Amino acid sequence: MVSIYNPAYPGPVYCQPCWWSDKWDPFDYGRDFDFSRPFFEQFYEHRLKVPRVALANHASVNSEYSNQSESNKNCYMVVATGMSEDCMYGNWNQRSKNCVDSWAMKGCEIMYESLNCKKCYKCLFVEDCVETSNSYFSRDCKGCNYCFGCIGLRNKSYCWFNEEIGKEEYLKRLSAILWTPCTIADMRKKFHELSLRLPTKYYHGNQNLNSTGDYILENKNVRAVFHGGLSENLRYAQDAWEARDCIDLTETLDNELDYEMEGAGWGSGCIASCKSWYNSDAFYSELNFSCNNIFGCMALRSKSYCIFNKLYSEEEYRRLKLKLIEHMKRAGEWGEFFPIEISPFPYNDSLAQDYFPLTK
Repeated sequence: MVSIYNPAYPGPVYCQPCWWSDKWDPFDYGRDFDFSRPFFEQFYEHRLKVPRVALANHASVNSEYSNQSESNKNCYMVVATGMSEDCMYGNWNQRSKNCVDSWAMKGCEIMYESLNCKKCYKCLFVEDCVETSNSYFSRDCKGCNYCFGCIGLRNKSYCWFNEEIGKEEYLKRLSAILWTPCTIADMRKKFHELSLRLPTKYYHGNQNLNSTGDYILENKNVRAVFHGGLSENLRYAQDAWEARDCIDLTETLDNELDYEMEGAGWGSGCIASCKSWYNSDAFYSELNFSCNNIFGCMALRSKSYCIFNKLYSEEEYRRLKLKLIEHMKRAGEWGEFFPIEISPFPYNDSLAQDYFPLTK
C-alpha cells in the first residue's frame, strides 16, 4: 500500500478502497467525552483509534504516488495536482503535461524546474511567465518565445539577457551551450546579476482591491494572503481560493465563514477542522465528508449531531456542544488549532521543512 503515513505511525491506516467502503463503521469508535481532561489530549487518543485513509488521490490512472490529487494519468510524486499527465515531482500543477520538478504549472507542457507559470510550453528554469515558449532562465515574461535569461519582457522573441539579437544569432548561442551543472550555475549567476539591475514589482498578482500578500489574483479586502485568489474578506491564508469571510486558511477551496481550516473545501461555519469536504458547522474534526453539526469527530460521512463519533439527538448535541466549548475555553484550547504535539506526522515526513527549514 502506498501511503503518506510512516510505517511507524501507531494508528490504523486503510487503503483508499477499504477506507471509502462500508465494510467498517466509524460509529464503532465512538466515545464519551471526559470533562475532567483537556480536549486535545482526548482527541489525540481518538485519532489513534480511528482508521485513516492512506492517500487522497481520486480518479487517477497509474499515479499511485500522488496525494491531494485527482484525475491524473502517469504522474509520479505530485501533490495538489489535477487533470495532469506525465508529470513528476510537482506541486499545485493543473491541466499540465510533461512537467518535472515544477511548482504551480497551469495549462503548461514540457516544463522543467519552473515556478508559477501559465500556458507555457517547452521552458527550463523559468518563473512567473505567461504564454511563453522555448525559453530559459527567464522571469515575468508574457507572450514571449525564444528568450534566454530575460526579465519583464512582453511579446518579444530571440532575446538574450534582455537584448534582441535576432533568430540566427540566438540559435547560434543556444547551440553552443554545454548543459553541464557548471554552465547552469554560471547562467543562474548571470541571470541573478541582471535581476538586481532591473525594477521588480512589489508583489505577484493583479486585479486585487484593498488587499495584501503575494501571488494573489482577483481578491477584495484580503490581508496577508499567499497564493490565493477569487476571495473576499479573508485574512491570513495560504493556498486558499474562493473564500468569503474567513480567517486562517491553508489549502482550501470555496469556504465561507470558516476559521482555522486546513485541507478543507466547500464548507461553511466550521472551526479548526481539516482534511474535510462539504461540511457545515464542523468543529475540531478531521477527515469528515458531507456532515453538519459535528464536534471532535473522525471519518464520518453524511452524519449530523455527533461528538467524538457518537450520535446524539439535536437537543442533546447542542447542550453538550456549549458545555464542550466552555470546557475548552477554561483550558485555553478554544480558538486554537490542533497543537503540533499531536500532529499525525513527524516533522521529516511533512512539508514543514519547506517553510521552516531545520538542520538535521
